[in-house]
Amino acid sequence: MDTVKKSKEKRKKQLGMDYGTASGRLRKMLMFNFAVDAGHKCYRCGEDLKLTDFSVEHKVPWLNSESPVKLFFDINNIAYSHQSCNSAHNTGGGLLKTPEEKRQVKKDWERRWREEHGHPRNSGWRQRQKEGKAVRDV
Repeated sequence: MDTVKKSKEKRKKQLGMDYGTASGRLRKMLMFNFAVDAGHKCYRCGEDLKLTDFSVEHKVPWLNSESPVKLFFDINNIAYSHQSCNSAHNTGGGLLKTPEEKRQVKKDWERRWREEHGHPRNSGWRQRQKEGKAVRDV
């Protein structure tokens, strides 16, 4: 087995996931903590941000614009939002008007996220945490 492959397997074994996945989760946690510490709220609904439903979005869509590169990299065009609010907006659900409709979209999103990633209350997660193998769910 070559050195690169051994290194990848060692990282995966120690992290409990591929290195790229772990790095992505770490970056998301850092960005989330920065946004919350700076006092940011969801750009779409104005409520507190949650790590399990966190996304970074562009205020003005860059795709198919006259200046896509400029809009994509414009730091003033970046906002933080709940993934559920962002998804609802981008799929035409931006027409949600009542807080109840927005809360339901968020609930549905968080339920799907927990089904896919597990939840800290899950005993398997707790056991991995006790063994020092769990990474904060992102």
